[in-house]
Amino acid sequence: MTHAQRIPVLMYHRVGPAQNAWEARYAIAPEAFAAHMQALQRKGLRAVTIDALVAWLAGGPALPEGA
Repeated sequence: MTHAQRIPVLMYHRVGPAQNAWEARYAIAPEAFAAHMQALQRKGLRAVTIDALVAWLAGGPALPEGA
């Protein structure tokens, strides 16, 4: 994988119940999060940690296919 390729970054602020109305804008139920991850997997995409992404950007180990 080269640095010219795009790596989509998904950011979830909170996986779990919202603690208040303000937080509800940023929270996702665990079941919905699981459904998102399953949909991505079906499309051949793989999640990687932010640490793995940063290491790769710094010239470290390659990311898996579909990252």
